[in-house]
Amino acid sequence: MSSKIPANSVWSAMNYTPPRGRCNYKASLMSPACPCLRFMLHPVKAATSFECDGCNHHASFHLLENPTEDTVLKKWAEQEVRERDSQATVTNGSKKRKALTQAVAAPGEFDVRFEEVGDVLVSVGGSSRGGRRKK
Repeated sequence: MSSKIPANSVWSAMNYTPPRGRCNYKASLMSPACPCLRFMLHPVKAATSFECDGCNHHASFHLLENPTEDTVLKKWAEQEVRERDSQATVTNGSKKRKALTQAVAAPGEFDVRFEEVGDVLVSVGGSSRGGRRKK
């Protein structure tokens, strides 16, 4: 959610970064602070002004950092990493399953035949799990 700084603006000419935090402007000690929670930079006004588009106060009244926004962005980034990891494990499958399928699928390792003798199916060949199964 970083704000884009236009190339031909007061911000880029002075090498300033726009603030991201809430406004601390107060008319007096007894009055409440400005309700603006984030500095908003209007793209058209950015070329010539340091005013917030939300409250019309100067940028110097706003905090440079926004801790609540930073925590939300950090949470989103962690969720994205977790989703990517979970998708990677789903698409890759487990290592054990891969090893088993590669061992079973290797051609020419086992030569297994099934012969029918009466009503019993008999496995003849190199399988260690072979045996008799009813049909």
